Amino acid sequence: MGKIQNLIFFVMIPLVVFGCSKSYNQRTEVRNIGIKETIILSKIPSKGNIHGIKIKISGKIKGESQVSLILNNEEYKTNKLEGNFSFSWGGDWYADTAKIIYEPVNVKNGNVSIEYEFKDI
Repeated sequence: MGKIQNLIFFVMIPLVVFGCSKSYNQRTEVRNIGIKETIILSKIPSKGNIHGIKIKISGKIKGESQVSLILNNEEYKTNKLEGNFSFSWGGDWYADTAKIIYEPVNVKNGNVSIEYEFKDI
């Protein structure tokens, strides 16, 4: 291969692949999907001033439930969960914690995973 082809193959492709990935550095789960649960997400202590958050919620539910992100003691974002699901929330965020409320409606079984990352400067 020529020098330019080597550059593209060994430098540019990994940068694009890994630079565009949506990695999350923290993870938790709903412990008991049959009962309402408040989950507090917290930044890693070594993080600086927080300016953003990204959250991915995924899993599988037999039945129906909902999950909400709370901002200033009000529902900021809410999604219904049923069957196989995977969605992301993100945006500006200026607190070191975030509150998520999981609420079952008619759940028989399943699992809910929450991956998240607080963005600092």
